[in-house]
Formats: sequence, C-alpha cells, structure tokens
Amino acid sequence: MFAGVVGLGALLVFQVQLVLGKQLLPWYGGTSAVWTTCLLFFQAALLAGYAWAHLVVGRLSPRRQRDAHLALVGSAAALLCWRAVTWPSPITPAEPAGSAGDTPILSILGLLTSTVGLPFVALAATSPLLQAWLARLRPGSSPFWLFALSNAGSLLGLVSYPLVVEPMASVRTQGWLWSAAFAAYAAGVAWCAHATPRDVRRPGPEASAGIADPSGPGQTWSLGMAVALAFFPSVMLAAVTSHLTQEVAAVPFLWML
Repeated sequence: MFAGVVGLGALLVFQVQLVLGKQLLPWYGGTSAVWTTCLLFFQAALLAGYAWAHLVVGRLSPRRQRDAHLALVGSAAALLCWRAVTWPSPITPAEPAGSAGDTPILSILGLLTSTVGLPFVALAATSPLLQAWLARLRPGSSPFWLFALSNAGSLLGLVSYPLVVEPMASVRTQGWLWSAAFAAYAAGVAWCAHATPRDVRRPGPEASAGIADPSGPGQTWSLGMAVALAFFPSVMLAAVTSHLTQEVAAVPFLWML
C-alpha cells in the first residue's frame, strides 16, 4: 500500500501541472510566460510540501503526525468536493477570476493557489512523509526505495499526459479523472497512517541537525549547500523551459520534455 500511494501521489503531482497549464494557456494569450509562471508556482508548492513533511516528522509525535497530515489531506479533499459543485470539474474553473489582462502573473498565481494549492502541497509531502512512516513501521529496513518509486511515478505522469491523456479526454474530463484518483490517494494515505505505529518515540533534534554524507562517518552537509544544490537546477529548468517555449511553441509536449 505504501508503494501504491507514493507512486500514485507522484503521478498526480505531475499530471495536474499539465492539466492546469493547458486550461490556463488560452485564457492568457497562449504565451510561454503562462507555463513559466505555472512552473514557478508548482516548484514553490513542491517546496512547501517538503517543508510540511519535514516539520511534521521533526516536530510532532507519531500520533500527531498522523492527525496533522490526515487533516491536510481531508481539507484538500473537502475543497475539491466543494469546487465540484460550482466548477466544470473540481480542478478546472470555468473562467479566470478577475481581469487577466492587467496583472496576468498575479492572476495565474492566485488562480493556481485557489484551485489546487492545498491538494498539491498534500501530494508533494507524500514521498518523504511515507518514507518516515515506513521506517517506523519496519525498523532496520531502508525506506528509500520509495523515493525511486516516486520518481518512476513522476515520469509516468509526465510521459502519459501528452501521449495518452491529452489526446483522449477533454480538460473537464481530465479534471474529473484526476479528482477521482486523488480520492483514491486520500484513502490510501489514511490506510498508511493507521497502519503506522503511533507509540514510537520520535528522534531528538540532534538526529536532524544535518544530512549524513555517505562518503565518510561524522560528515554532514550544511543547509546552505543543500539549498544551493537544489536552487541551481531549478533556475536552469525555468530558463531552458522559457527559451524552448518561446522559440518553438507553448504546448504540453514541450512542457513534459
């Protein structure tokens, strides 16, 4: 079940980016800046999900970890249910809120935040959080194979969208399918949370003081180095994406590449 939830969560993280990018593109002139702005939002939301997982595991007891994350996932599911009543699908609004012409970047960021911000943060926290839960469920065994499975789910979500999902379904249908898959994901998270022991003592602050370096005992990476190593490829991704979509076309197939 842990493997299925992690893989499904990663697939949904990357599928929803392409679904919403395609939905927003015609509203804002079809320019490459639309996808670049979306990329900025989704990278920030991904970081927020990782931060949530880090804080939950590092600051809360096992029982409170379960309660906090289930509250987040439940709130995201409730938001989707509410949107389903008034929108064509739970993640595809009928039209942009406010004027798109005056401040398009702020309009896009606001629309993405209100549409999928909460579900996206919950999905982004899945892999690191469930790795911690699995390590508590199976002491002594490595949980890091879930990270590889998460990458495989991400790749499947990216590749399948322009080749399978986009040609076969309208954006509205894509929104409903994604939302149904999120409901299955939420049920899987609840199962994993209740299957994880809740009476294990959490590690002290000294356990998270640094990231262990496998090159030698006692060595750690500084937080600044870790942030820098994550920062530069993110900047390069945004720059290359912006260049390609300006010189070729702003289409989901190039976004996937």
